[in-house]
Amino acid sequence: MYLIACEKINNVWHGIALDDERRIVISYFSVNDRSKVISSIIDYLPYDSEFIEIKRDKYAFSILKTMSQIYEGKSTKYNFMLALDNLPLFTRRVLILTSQIPR
Repeated sequence: MYLIACEKINNVWHGIALDDERRIVISYFSVNDRSKVISSIIDYLPYDSEFIEIKRDKYAFSILKTMSQIYEGKSTKYNFMLALDNLPLFTRRVLILTSQIPR
């Protein structure tokens, strides 16, 4: 089951889907529309996946807040995992290597 969280932070809608291990499977944002964020996240999930929308989850909200800071170009520290399982091998390698570049 996937958990979907969506929040408007500084006039931008940010959304994520978390897997059973609470890793980020997808993230999306929109400056216009909450429903666009939710529908885009659902479209990305595997067909016939079960999901629920969570409203008050500290962990999910901290991720959304961090994503908002990244969107705004602010330096931030984070401690969450990305689900890389379904990504192409090359993309996984690029993400792993770029995450090791010092800031």
